[in-house]
Amino acid sequence: MNTIRTGLSLAAAAALLAAVPGTAHAETVPFVGSLDIGAHGLPAVIDRGTTVNFVVWYREESPDKVGVLGRGIGLYAPMQGAGSSVNERGVTVSVQDPTTGKWAVWKGESGANTGDYFSWLVKNQFEITPGYWAHLNMRISFSKTAYKGQWDLYESPVEAYQLVNSHGAAVEGYLRFGEGYSTFIVR
Repeated sequence: MNTIRTGLSLAAAAALLAAVPGTAHAETVPFVGSLDIGAHGLPAVIDRGTTVNFVVWYREESPDKVGVLGRGIGLYAPMQGAGSSVNERGVTVSVQDPTTGKWAVWKGESGANTGDYFSWLVKNQFEITPGYWAHLNMRISFSKTAYKGQWDLYESPVEAYQLVNSHGAAVEGYLRFGEGYSTFIVR
């Protein structure tokens, strides 16, 4: 009896989703390639009062170019207790614009102390050529008041994107993202 109810519930849910505009279409969008991500130059231990320069590398593998529309990172101190997962106090994140070479401080998303740093609409949009390793230069400064302990960094140099074919037309599809994750200790 439970199997029949579950099957009917799933069938009803599927029918309902198919009736909602846009939902059935999302299921048919294919994965057309991958995005490999990694950080280089991030030490395992960082002293408070230090600025760390590092590079986030990424390579797109698909038949199409990727137009980068947004990028981001997540920076979290998961073990600071009291149910909190982040504390941006004493932390400054900077990124170098790959098209202009200028450095800019990257503010936390909505000033909500979430640890999320995203630029959803990249001011100077650019394309990544398939098979080519690209990079994003970054800096994180930890003041003397920064949280001591373990920090996690989730790299997402291509947070929002548009696939574009050789004729410049948009391509429907998704990229599978490789793991862009680093852990370090601030002391």
